[in-house]
Order: sequence, then C-alpha cells, then structure tokens
Amino acid sequence: MTKRHYFYCIKVVFDISNKDISSESIEAEYLNSKGYKDKFIFNKKSFAIHAYRSKIIPEGLILTNSSNSINKQILKGLLYYYSLAKKFPKIKTISIIRNKTNEHDYIYKINHSYIIQPIISKNINIFCFNKNIIKELFNESERGNFIE
Repeated sequence: MTKRHYFYCIKVVFDISNKDISSESIEAEYLNSKGYKDKFIFNKKSFAIHAYRSKIIPEGLILTNSSNSINKQILKGLLYYYSLAKKFPKIKTISIIRNKTNEHDYIYKINHSYIIQPIISKNINIFCFNKNIIKELFNESERGNFIE
C-alpha cells in the first residue's frame, strides 16, 4: 500500500445549531482508496473530515475541482447533514488544514460571504429519510452512488 503522507482536516461550520443531528463518527472509503478510509465527525453545528492522501492536492482545488476525492467527501458530508436536518442552515465557514509530518503545510479558511450555499431555503425539510439508508452514500458501491 502506498503511504499516505498528507493529512487533511476539513471543517464545515453552519450558522445555527441543529438539534436533529446527533454527534457521531463515520468511516468511509473513497474512490481508489485501496482500503484507506476517511473519518467524518458530525455534530449539531458542524462536521469535520479527517483524510490522509499520498499526494498534495494543489491549493484551491479541494473546493473548486469536483474530480478530487476530498471534494466528493465534502459533498457526501453535506448530503448526509442536510438529509437529516429539519431546517437547512447556511454554511458559515469552511476551513482546510493540510499537515505533512506534524507541520502545518497549508491552512485555508473561507467565510460565508464567499460560499455559494448548496440549499437556500427558509422552509423546513419536508422529506423524511431513514438514517441507515442515507449512510449508504458513504460506501463506494453502486447503491451508495445511487443515493448520492
């Protein structure tokens, strides 16, 4: 297995706390992960992704290039959070920290005025999703891709 030298911590913070989201941790593979998994940590007001990668993802491409695996993981986290929430909070900040061998190699933070909100609605979520079925989107499988 190729060593994963670069640690990425991505944190998405919402503008309001959401009581419908319980604190939990989910491990998920990503496309071509070769058995490696990313860790998603969900809370009432945020979620974080801890990911190791073998190569550097150039600055700025994590959020703008939809073909990289971390961008896809962020989308999965957003889908999961929004599918369980009764209200759709706005994203307040997204921060990305990249470490290489215990050093901060890259720190990036974007605030709400520069974020295109994925859902703009003052309405409540009228859909009711089964949490166990929604968790399937974290699996790199045909069913997971279908749910995504």
